[in-house]
Amino acid sequence: MGSLIVTVYNLDGTPTGEKAGSIKVTLYDANWEFVEEKIIDKSTSQAAFYNKPSGKYFIEVYHNSDLLFGEFWGWNGVNIPSGGTNYFAFTRHAPYISKIEYESLTIAPDQPLTISLT
Repeated sequence: MGSLIVTVYNLDGTPTGEKAGSIKVTLYDANWEFVEEKIIDKSTSQAAFYNKPSGKYFIEVYHNSDLLFGEFWGWNGVNIPSGGTNYFAFTRHAPYISKIEYESLTIAPDQPLTISLT
């Protein structure tokens, strides 16, 4: 058994604990089967997964803000060592939403919608 502690950083290298909303880290096994999901501790920007069988895993990171959906920040392969802890630094690396423009609160089918990605 081992542990994984993921520290989440933003694009500029700063810890994400001060960011509005919540940062979610999802852990999957080597076959991409769901294992566990954690919201980072805002004081440390970390999500901790304890007492897991050693081996290869994957993580996905999402930011849930005041938008109506979560932003996918990326994924990585990670290892959990036998009898130890892997301290993994994750830096956001997926495209991110910079602006959403809309003209009304309801959007009908076939009505244009603009989403800007950076």
